[in-house]
Amino acid sequence: AAAARLAAQPGAVAAPGPSHFRIVPVGTASFAAVAKEGDRSSVGNAGFVVGSTGVLVVDAFATEDAARELLAEIRKATSSPIRWVVNTHYHYDHLGGDAVFRREGAVIVSQENVRRWTRTENLKWRKEISEADRAMRDALVLPDVTFTDGVTLQLGDLSAQVLFRPGH
Repeated sequence: AAAARLAAQPGAVAAPGPSHFRIVPVGTASFAAVAKEGDRSSVGNAGFVVGSTGVLVVDAFATEDAARELLAEIRKATSSPIRWVVNTHYHYDHLGGDAVFRREGAVIVSQENVRRWTRTENLKWRKEISEADRAMRDALVLPDVTFTDGVTLQLGDLSAQVLFRPGH
């Protein structure tokens, strides 16, 4: 709405969007953050759902820089608190930005294997791991809450069922 008001003013220039991804509405109060091709800060996709009592974020990108941009986009949609961040799996490109949302008060949620594998399996596939890579891996935020098969998270008027399914 703010961008629409700005664009309606004569001579006004719309504010630039995020540099690491684009926001795509996917349903009522649900948004995908689609990574820009080749961007190393976002790499994978993320998203968020806005309920009446808070926000649920799905994945937090690879870096805090991209996560801060995601937070800024969420703030354009709502001032509601960010209650939950759900990590879909343990790869760093999906949880590297978790610390940004933890500082906002969000609870990080994942299947129990994500907590177990975040620091043991990330980067294992590389032939050589630099000290900088090790430091990044060791600084990854671990989930606060884990589940085995599934969990239901409440956002006031919305319920989010998070289910475990094998795969990437």
